[in-house]
Amino acid sequence: MTSRGVPYYPAGHAVDGVEGARPGAVVVLGFPSIEEARAWYASPACQELVPLRARNMAGDLVLVEGVAPDYDPRATAAALRAGAVATPAA
Repeated sequence: MTSRGVPYYPAGHAVDGVEGARPGAVVVLGFPSIEEARAWYASPACQELVPLRARNMAGDLVLVEGVAPDYDPRATAAALRAGAVATPAA
């Protein structure tokens, strides 16, 4: 789905928060970069809608930088394990 050229992925109404608290619905918007997401949020068109959303629904807006298509979670996990082993417990 897209809105004004921005892909969005609405989740169903059921949210299964297995860790932490995240009640309510979730909608994910896709941007090519975190800079473009910030520019979208700062745009006059988006800022015009912020008060409307804030008056009518409680929620959080979180910008999260994604990973490259060739991202390898195994390399990240290995680096984290190596760091955890090399760092003495406090």
